[in-house]
Amino acid sequence: MRVLLIHGYKSQADAGWLKRLRDDLIARGAEVAVVAPGKEFVWEVWREGLRGALGASPDVVVAHSLGAYALLKVLGESRAKMRKVLLVAGFAREYSSPVIDHLKNKFVAWFDAEIPFEDVRRRAAEWRVFHSDDDEIVPLEEGKWLAERLGAQLQILHLRHLGDEQGEIEVPEVLKEIWS
Repeated sequence: MRVLLIHGYKSQADAGWLKRLRDDLIARGAEVAVVAPGKEFVWEVWREGLRGALGASPDVVVAHSLGAYALLKVLGESRAKMRKVLLVAGFAREYSSPVIDHLKNKFVAWFDAEIPFEDVRRRAAEWRVFHSDDDEIVPLEEGKWLAERLGAQLQILHLRHLGDEQGEIEVPEVLKEIWS
């Protein structure tokens, strides 16, 4: 199985819960790729990195937070197909919070267009949204809104935003869904 991991803002796929997930997947025999187009979050670099990674035809994509937003934008302009997409602490619209307001001002090109959900939904056979009821960055309402737009099952966790500062915690719900 080929799994693609996409990290969020101020996190990396070689730290925190994504590192733990990557290590668990590799131990179980999965082929794991990571989109890591740099810490500067230049939209054009991220877009090309995601296009290239999606071109390798992953079976499952796991995207976190701003990485989920980036994935959805790229899927809106892509023909890529995959079996399953898992969005963790994701969002797909602008909402008001200190973090999002900062991102909108810092990364204008990221927020220049709405996501075409009708096209995006067709890119995966299955969609799942995982969102914490105590997420301090992306409110649960955003996860509910996202799941509704994608026709996805929403699974509510109690793990905050899953930032790297939380350490290499296990998220068994995501691991289990990858293999199901």
